[in-house]
Amino acid sequence: MELAYIPSPSQGVWHIGPIPIRAYALCILAGIAAALWLTRRRWVKLGGNPDDVLDITLWAVPFGIVGGRLYHVITDPELYFKAGEQPIRALYIWDGGLGIWGAVALGAVGAWIGCRRKGVPLAGFADALAPGLILAQAIGRWGNYFNQELYGDPTKLPWGLLIDPAHRPPATPAWPPTSRPSSTSRCGTSAASSCCCGPTAGGACTPRGCSPCTPPPTRPGAAGSRRCATTTPTGSWGSGSTTGPR
Repeated sequence: MELAYIPSPSQGVWHIGPIPIRAYALCILAGIAAALWLTRRRWVKLGGNPDDVLDITLWAVPFGIVGGRLYHVITDPELYFKAGEQPIRALYIWDGGLGIWGAVALGAVGAWIGCRRKGVPLAGFADALAPGLILAQAIGRWGNYFNQELYGDPTKLPWGLLIDPAHRPPATPAWPPTSRPSSTSRCGTSAASSCCCGPTAGGACTPRGCSPCTPPPTRPGAAGSRRCATTTPTGSWGSGSTTGPR
């Protein structure tokens, strides 16, 4: 068993009466707020009107959210449209699933519209925005952590991330597959109720590297994850996925 690992949050949703407060949404909002703050500061230093930033953001953010969701649904359609799935869940953005490339692409369209309306050059505004966009992505990633939907290959290293059984497929082939090359990540045994996943030995998470990959049947709305896991009579390991704001 693993001697050390990083625990996952026990929950990602809290309720105030009937109103759910989701960690994923809070992380996204915190990222937007941080990007807004940093972009405003940089825009003022460039000689711009600070009020322009909020006005343009009101166009860029909704376009970005729609673009991110469209990218996710288009690249992982089997999570919503194959037999047995619920297509309506493609609209359940609170479950996670925002593709960063779609968010940037359509968000840029929204920013362009906002800049045209304010008479602001898009190139200059993009220059002010760039660091804030990276900061927003970094903060928003923590939403994946609370949803337990983005993690790397199996590892025995102490910075492996423990993934709960509810967030990974219950039925998977035995480990190790005979065709698995020796250069891939190592797996360590764990208790039957745990799954330790994390970065590879090189220090970088490998998003895809386990075969076969199947959508998680226990959370059909969970953020476009393609997760892989392996099971033995004594334990389980989780493996790579692609999920959330990528």
